[in-house]
Amino acid sequence: MRLHGRWRIQKFSDSLLIVQVFESWNELAFLQFSKELEEEINTMNVQKWAYIGDARDWGLAVPDSQTPLEELYLGVEGLVCNVSVVSTSLQQTVMEKMKSPENSTVAPHYFASSITETLDILERHDIYVDRDAVDEWFEQGRSA
Repeated sequence: MRLHGRWRIQKFSDSLLIVQVFESWNELAFLQFSKELEEEINTMNVQKWAYIGDARDWGLAVPDSQTPLEELYLGVEGLVCNVSVVSTSLQQTVMEKMKSPENSTVAPHYFASSITETLDILERHDIYVDRDAVDEWFEQGRSA
C-alpha cells in the first residue's frame, strides 16, 4: 500500500508544536504521521505548551485510520491547550469523532477557523508566540 497524504510538523518554540495536514489520507499515512507526531510531542518537556493542528487543507481520511489522535498526548506533561483549525463543519465533525473520551482528555481542545483565532485562544492560556511568524509558517505550507 502506498502512503496517501502530506503533513508538516514543526516545534515552533519551547511552548508551541504546530502541524499542518493536506490531502486525503489512508491508514498508512495516519500511522506514519502519528509516529512522527509522537516523536515531536516527546520533545515538548516544558511546563506549559500548546498544540495547533491546521486541517484547513485536509481532505479527511478513510474510516479505518480515524483513531483518537489525543491518545498520543496521554501522559505528556505540560500540554495546556490543543487547537484544531478547520475550514468546514465536516472536518470538525470527523475530528470530534477522533477525540478520546472526555475523561481521558489531557487539555482543552478547541476548534478555530483561522490562525488569528487560534493564537487568540493560545493567549487566553498564557501561550505567547510571534504571531506573524506563525501565520507565515502556515501560509508557506498552504502555498507549497
